[in-house]
Amino acid sequence: MMDQRKNRFSQIIRQYIITFGVLIILLLGVEGLLRLEKGLRLIDDIPYIVVNGLTVFTPNVDTIVTGGAFTPIHVKTNKEGFASPDYPLVASSSINRIIFLGNSFTRGFDVDYNKKFTSLVEQWMNEISVASSTKFQVMNYAIGGYSFIDQLVVYYRYVRKYHPEVVLLVVYPPWDFHTNQNFLAQKDIILKAKLDELNASTTLLQKETASYLPSSASTANAISNWELFRFGRRIAAAIGERLYGVTLNKSALISRPASIFYRLGVRLHLLSAQQRIGADSVNTADNLPYFNPEDAKEAAIMRYSGALAEKLARAVEDDGGQFGLVIIPSYWQVDAKYRNQLLAGDSSSLDFSLPSRILTTPLAGRYQVLDLAPSFDNAINIDHTQLFVRDVGHLTGQGHDLTAREIVKFLQTKFKF
Repeated sequence: MMDQRKNRFSQIIRQYIITFGVLIILLLGVEGLLRLEKGLRLIDDIPYIVVNGLTVFTPNVDTIVTGGAFTPIHVKTNKEGFASPDYPLVASSSINRIIFLGNSFTRGFDVDYNKKFTSLVEQWMNEISVASSTKFQVMNYAIGGYSFIDQLVVYYRYVRKYHPEVVLLVVYPPWDFHTNQNFLAQKDIILKAKLDELNASTTLLQKETASYLPSSASTANAISNWELFRFGRRIAAAIGERLYGVTLNKSALISRPASIFYRLGVRLHLLSAQQRIGADSVNTADNLPYFNPEDAKEAAIMRYSGALAEKLARAVEDDGGQFGLVIIPSYWQVDAKYRNQLLAGDSSSLDFSLPSRILTTPLAGRYQVLDLAPSFDNAINIDHTQLFVRDVGHLTGQGHDLTAREIVKFLQTKFKF
């Protein structure tokens, strides 16, 4: 009898221990999820849709996503599918409208909706004019990956109907050269075409659709895919934030080991080191963004980009507005530590300002140009300000702040606001 009681008591103890252990494991799991809560956000961008060949965002979104650095970002879109306020078509006589065109740098991929430079420009221009009856409305018609062809169509389809006083095309030359080269073969046709003809050419616009969505994507399945992959992306973002901090690049887990293995391969003579910066040795879309003017094709792409910018400028001018070009430099151009890497060896003669000069040649003397390279160079190398998100390349909040301040001065001095 005594043995039975002891066995019974032992069973009860074991059950309590097991139950207690399970509870501890559950509590630790809950605690772990709570600790990861900061990163449990939606995926790193709102879904894209295609409207008559042109890629835009899903309209009327107001949510939190994870930016390129896995930080929570507040995003909003208007009724047309752009990260911009909705304003009526007709403005009062006291309103000045400024509309921005561009890619992800202008859209403001890594900062909250109200902290991107276009939002700051509107805020600060209205603060400056508070003593007068003049007000400013700033609209942002930029989306990541847009080429100058997209900008021309967006201007024709969405922007011109608002009758803006000023249209500013914001360019990040390495990426814009990269996207514009997709249309180099159609250069003569595109430069001669009227904007309504480009707008109608959905086949031309869909050349880039694959970089956003499958070719068969529609509004419905875009949102469906967004929901389908949301959970995995949220967990990945959470882990990334907890382990690596808020500056983790989306591709860092791949690019950094790849870089290590590449260097190891070079040391073991299994791979050949790239000794010069040229068309075949530079990833012009991403981490080594330099287009080489000595390469015939790349020089042609730069000249073609300048001609496309001029085509947009003339369209704005014909509609009674003023056109300006704003150049955001690559961090490889303005950050001394990256620049010195590119200036090593046979690349010592690189002229980082030459691609921008080639781009702006058709605009010189007729249209206003703001090159942010000098102010960025000074802020990074003298004031030690972090203007670019580490390893990602987009602008930080400080980068947007500096860009906004320079654009406000640009608008005041060159456009007399």
